[in-house]
Amino acid sequence: MQYISELYNRGNYHQIISLEKQLDPHPTLLQYLSSSYANLGLFDEAIAILEDLLEKSHESSNISSIKANLAQLLLNKGKLAQAEKLALDAFNSSRDSLSKKSIISGILGNIYSKKGKYQQANSYYNQALPELNNSPKLHVLNNLITTQKLWIEELTQDIQWARLWNDKINDKTVAELSQQINKINQEHQKAVEQSLALSETLQGVDFLRTQILLKEQSKFSKNQLFLKVKELPLSLSKGELYLQLGRPQFALEVARKTQNKRLLSFALGALGKEFKAKGNLPRASTLFLEAQQTAMQIGAWDSLYLWQWESAKISLQQKDKEKALSSYINALKTLDRLRPELAEIRQQGQFTQDIEPLYLEALELGLQQAQSSTDLLKLKEILQQYQIALVENYFNAPCPLDLDSFNTLETGQAFVYFVSLPEQTYVILELPENNLSHYKLDLTQSELQKLATQWRSELKFEITEDYRKTANILYEKLISPLENQLAKNKIKTLFIQPSGVLQNLPFAALMSGETYLIEKFQLAFSLGLGQSNSIKIADTGKIFGLSTSSKADDVNWPDLPGVLQEVQQIQFLTNMEITINDSFTYENLLNSVSEEESISFLHLATHGRFGGNAEQSYLLTYDQKLSLSELETLLLKNNLPLNLLVLSGCETAVGNDRTILGMGGLSIRTGTNNVISTLWRVGDTDSADLTPHFYRFYQQEYPPIEALRKAQLAMLQSDNQHPYDWAGYVLLVP
Repeated sequence: MQYISELYNRGNYHQIISLEKQLDPHPTLLQYLSSSYANLGLFDEAIAILEDLLEKSHESSNISSIKANLAQLLLNKGKLAQAEKLALDAFNSSRDSLSKKSIISGILGNIYSKKGKYQQANSYYNQALPELNNSPKLHVLNNLITTQKLWIEELTQDIQWARLWNDKINDKTVAELSQQINKINQEHQKAVEQSLALSETLQGVDFLRTQILLKEQSKFSKNQLFLKVKELPLSLSKGELYLQLGRPQFALEVARKTQNKRLLSFALGALGKEFKAKGNLPRASTLFLEAQQTAMQIGAWDSLYLWQWESAKISLQQKDKEKALSSYINALKTLDRLRPELAEIRQQGQFTQDIEPLYLEALELGLQQAQSSTDLLKLKEILQQYQIALVENYFNAPCPLDLDSFNTLETGQAFVYFVSLPEQTYVILELPENNLSHYKLDLTQSELQKLATQWRSELKFEITEDYRKTANILYEKLISPLENQLAKNKIKTLFIQPSGVLQNLPFAALMSGETYLIEKFQLAFSLGLGQSNSIKIADTGKIFGLSTSSKADDVNWPDLPGVLQEVQQIQFLTNMEITINDSFTYENLLNSVSEEESISFLHLATHGRFGGNAEQSYLLTYDQKLSLSELETLLLKNNLPLNLLVLSGCETAVGNDRTILGMGGLSIRTGTNNVISTLWRVGDTDSADLTPHFYRFYQQEYPPIEALRKAQLAMLQSDNQHPYDWAGYVLLVP
């Protein structure tokens, strides 16, 4: 035992692994073995050892320690759901000392930080700190500091969106969000001071990690820190510190001496980026290739895709666009291997900085190069993969889909894919029988953002018609380039996949002269992952409404007196039972759907929000909030996929440019064929006018897409002609 401990402390991980078959199956020795594999980047082997040990150690006194270590390894692999379950089990069942339980709290903090649940992470870190000392305390402090920075970034982004749409985000005003940021900033500064002070007493690796993390507050220059790292004994940590300091050549030397291929792949790639920055593209290209080969040897896909991506950029600089596109596609294939792990990670910046740009760069190059329907079919596949990645990022969970099972377009239908890029907006038009074409639109991303924001603002003022001019400009930019093809092919139905700010755009109210787009076409938003609009009679359904305030929330939501009229009219039209106000409880809603009794539609008239991710999204019942995951569970209880879900609330889809992912993703994950919701706070009297029109047509066996169009056209012929009263209603299909 002591010999293995000494080998481990000296970093002789390969030697410990070479003794694996000779080791006694003692839990402590096996944990040393597992950690040795982990320190060499061989996480699968490390996890397998602890899983086997856990299975054989049901009555072991250190079972909570095994669970905690396994949770940390699963976290390193990105398997956050499994890691969370194990860590919570360890935390709740631990009979260890407070200091050991605090280590588990720290692991839970790491898990929730990675999941983007910064408030929960902050809470667990603060639970851990009082009982920890020295290195463990410093590690938790540094993780807390990083999490607080990410939390502040997220709240700052929320403020930007709240100002953009003149609205609340997650039920908080700009002033409330600013106040929250100030409080976190104060706590952040205290944590920084504690961390710097503690690191001074520890020196070594812990000291240097802290000084590099807090380099802006450190009294040491980058070069001084580099010289201190050079003095450290050979170890994996030394190589990682070199990388953090931007010294990949030295990290490369450590990787080779320690035979750590994971570190080697990252060091080679980082060195390649240095040569690329200096303009030495041939040398950079060679290093990126070596980094890829090394990563492939150990299945380090999170390293491999980065260097395939860099190879694509090199080829692009060398004007070899065909080779660049091939490298982009290889990088996306590698990224697809990581989908189960990446789906669980929603740390601020992880997706938008490290993943999403890869899809967008590949799409941009592909659109520039596309010359045939075959080329565009390949781009359509990338778009589908991108949408799946967006949905998984939104729900923080994998979304298994078969790309070959998606429905094909029928005669009279067309699919319009918008791709908004910084310098250019593109549109791909798909007609039946895989007939694809693409167009470069006269719009940059910033111009589109400005126009869309202006139009949304104009639509709010129902006493003016200022919106008409901007509605015509947007029609001219977005739809006019497609008109000849749409007319030639006698298209009557448009499935629209919006991009970025277009997700908050009421396409139905775009205008060509005096004619609205909804007067020309049936419209639905779609994620491009299969659409289903078969005619089904709404013979069985459930109707819920909340016209009074809810006891579930501290937000001062206004009453919705029009809801009572709305659900009573729907009851009259459908002959279905309604559940209203204090009967519309959380429990009654969950019990309303069962495997024994299938329903074809569910109507929920209540307040709710679809925010920037699933955690920020909910509906209100009379007594408590219904989370998006709980709504998903409810819909999955139905014996058959639901044909129609109507969320007739005041702001069931307001938030940011990814709220459509909530509704569309819900449709995909539950098999629901059609989801109707709103893009803004539709007045509840307007809702009481439009939804009965919709159900009147739906009961006449019109599919939802046609029933909604007819309802909106009926509103155009009524006293509620202004688009703010009817255009906010959108239909989403998968």
